Amino acid sequence: MNIAFFDFDGTITFKDSFYGLLGCEISKLDFYKKALALLPVLFAYKAKIISNQKAKEIVLKSFFRDIKFDEFMLICQNYARKFDDILRPLAKEKLNWHKQNGDKIVIVSASLEEYLAPWCEKNGFELIASKLDVLDGRITGKLDGLNCHGDEKVRRIKEKYDLNSFEKIYAYGDTKGDLPMLKLAHESFYKPFREF
Repeated sequence: MNIAFFDFDGTITFKDSFYGLLGCEISKLDFYKKALALLPVLFAYKAKIISNQKAKEIVLKSFFRDIKFDEFMLICQNYARKFDDILRPLAKEKLNWHKQNGDKIVIVSASLEEYLAPWCEKNGFELIASKLDVLDGRITGKLDGLNCHGDEKVRRIKEKYDLNSFEKIYAYGDTKGDLPMLKLAHESFYKPFREF
């Protein structure tokens, strides 16, 4: 059997799904107020003053801290139904090609498991992703473990799969954070589904 690892945001999709989630349950005005307040965090992240994990956790705390996990999961399930609208056509074709070949397909993403899981289950894909920390049934705003980015993608892949048991390994990504994963593959593709 072959295995194919796909990054999600930007590789399969036209836009970043994490930021789409942030505006799901609040007014545009509230969204822009929170986004404006978080601009220093974005600048600090871009200037490499803080890590992507720290930046993500600050954003999560701002938007979701203390929300009941069950309520958040309903938001995620509703949000996941919209993913077909943001998928790149060439990415859909490649996913279908791997399905028809009988390959194992794994989405490997720094985005949240909570909203990617419904879409992956619907399509028969396996998933490795960042996960929210929950305490007493409420979201803390922290991640449970490390952000699934860069070398952490590789660590989790190797933890879950015996790569030597696959005849061929494919990998698809679109950022520097995907490069360690791409190096695992026999056939790797960087920004493969862009249509210009």
